Amino acid sequence: MYNNTNLTKNFYTPQLSQKALIKKDMSKISSGLMLAYLIITVISSIFSIFSLDSFLDLTSGGSTLMLYVLNGIALTVSLPIGAYYICHSSGTRLSNVIIIKKLGFKNTTLYVLAGLGVCMFANFLVEFFSIIGMFFGVDIASGTPQDFYYGNSPVYFLLSMLSISIVPALVEEFIFRGAILGVLRKHGDGFAIIMSSLLFGLLHGNFVQTPFAFLVGLALAYLTVCTGSMVPSMIVHFINNAISVVFSVFGANLNEVLFSTLYLIVCSLLITLGIMSYFSLSKINKDMLKFDNEKTQCLSFSKRILYAITEPWTIVFSVLMIGSCILLLVSDFLV
Repeated sequence: MYNNTNLTKNFYTPQLSQKALIKKDMSKISSGLMLAYLIITVISSIFSIFSLDSFLDLTSGGSTLMLYVLNGIALTVSLPIGAYYICHSSGTRLSNVIIIKKLGFKNTTLYVLAGLGVCMFANFLVEFFSIIGMFFGVDIASGTPQDFYYGNSPVYFLLSMLSISIVPALVEEFIFRGAILGVLRKHGDGFAIIMSSLLFGLLHGNFVQTPFAFLVGLALAYLTVCTGSMVPSMIVHFINNAISVVFSVFGANLNEVLFSTLYLIVCSLLITLGIMSYFSLSKINKDMLKFDNEKTQCLSFSKRILYAITEPWTIVFSVLMIGSCILLLVSDFLV
């Protein structure tokens, strides 16, 4: 009888094994995100049928605020389900990827400031590309409501904070810096940071937030890997979104020049503090940007990325999200 054992062993190389595992993990992750997106769509449709988006339409900005509130509800329901599906289907325990531990006040502060510095830099880049787009007659901010708070209602302020700052800082970190990053880290920390951030950007579904979320996702994923805890990324996520809420509150009562000046000062200050914090941390850990498990991978970094982004479910998810971006961009021309 012909024995093909040696042939099978020679053919099934470690490279092929890792390729198959990457595609399997990306399939579970992308289908999990598709499931979460489907749940969000269903919940949003239910809200629309019952006209809940106008429930808080007490002022000129109430309807937009209610959209954020309803979106927060949809995220709270959908993303934990997606995270559970990703971990369960990939054979990963939630307890192994959702890591919450104390780092000490000093270290936490330094990591948070470093992360906020990246967030503020990303804000500058988004503003820059928005201006370039407007110069060529393209409003990349189309479909992304900006002014959601008017007046001095404490209820509106609290709802804004809850739906825009607190909820995303918990549930988005839970799935992206928890489940997705945790599942992918076996293929290299650098690889996991890039892919989780790319998916994080795509899920935001518009040309303003997608590049911004990708850059922010890089910082948040790096903080999680570097510290071994999700606490710094949650804090950075919360503060970054809270800044937007606070400036929207003040922006309703300030003239444009004063608002822009104040915003520029705050962003510049946080970027400066972020750079200083990074250098302070680099003195403590000189190998901050090095990932030891990257050296142990069978496949090169570029091949791992290639196999990840060409996985069929990942392609479907990416096309859906990019299509959503394009639809929002051209929606003004179709009205």
